[in-house]
Amino acid sequence: MVGNFWWNILIASFFSVYVFILSILSMSPLFAILRALATFVIIYLIVYMFRMLAQFILTDKKNDTSSGIVDHSSSVSREKVDGNDEESSDDVSEEQARETAEAIRQMMNDSKQQER
Repeated sequence: MVGNFWWNILIASFFSVYVFILSILSMSPLFAILRALATFVIIYLIVYMFRMLAQFILTDKKNDTSSGIVDHSSSVSREKVDGNDEESSDDVSEEQARETAEAIRQMMNDSKQQER
């Protein structure tokens, strides 16, 4: 996640002290403290949600490629074949790569023609 929990505590503390100072001028100290505590909790949760949203946006952009396809494979999968470990789908021949790219281009062209 972007940042750490100290960001939440620092920002929530700042706002709760600000609300306490404004509240103490017109309310009893008990209600001012309760309002400051409620402000702390609410601001803490809001900052936490913004940090989660920022992390989601940043990781989503990292996963995007120039063609708009997201690669969800994070590790190399291995299959056991005849007692030997063999990497699956990582060693793609040039010909297979060209065929796949051409198939994708064809599908994209078809979808563009359907939109028109």
